[in-house]
Amino acid sequence: MAEALTPERMDAALARVLDACVEGVELARGLMAHAAEGQDIEGFERCGRTANAFARTVGQVVILKQRFDREQAELAAGVRREADAAEARVRKADRDAREHHRKRVDNRLARLVWGRFGQVEALDVWEDLEPRLAELAHDDDFLATPVEELVQRLADEFGLEDEASNDADGEASPAQASSEAAGGSAPADEPPPAAILPGPEPPPPEPWPEPYIPPWEKLRPGQIMRDSGW
Repeated sequence: MAEALTPERMDAALARVLDACVEGVELARGLMAHAAEGQDIEGFERCGRTANAFARTVGQVVILKQRFDREQAELAAGVRREADAAEARVRKADRDAREHHRKRVDNRLARLVWGRFGQVEALDVWEDLEPRLAELAHDDDFLATPVEELVQRLADEFGLEDEASNDADGEASPAQASSEAAGGSAPADEPPPAAILPGPEPPPPEPWPEPYIPPWEKLRPGQIMRDSGW
């Protein structure tokens, strides 16, 4: 069964070839000296060609090693880019999911606040409530917490339920009082601000991306990576 061609095995193979070529050059030069002493012109030339062949092989091994190192660096850079892109997709998916969940809570709270308070009071409450919701959106358990539970938590924290109980006892809220004073509709000079009015239900976020798996972990037994050209 063939083993995977790892950088370590490639370095070891090139080192063995380089050592053999260096020994061949030294041996050929020794034979050249012996042939020169014996005036063996043909043997001297033959040893010279052998030494030159070994020398060229040494240069080729060095070039191959440099090429292999460049390809390994490019492969590692590509893996890092893929990992960074996968991490960015995961961060974006988490950010979109939190924004979608926050908007759903935001819509429920807008209905609750605008139904309990008048224009000025609603704006005052919203200036404190909205930053608090943004703070909760960064909690680790924010996505796992249902919308109703988050709305209830903020309603308890800002006393919105107390105001609701007052309405149930027969006391009209400032918003209702303003509406009655205007003949059953909101005052024309104080329209509900767009920042408070609930908007449409936000679309669901994109599905979470698949986890990134390095290419070498996808190899089956006996497979080797071909990206390096070996």
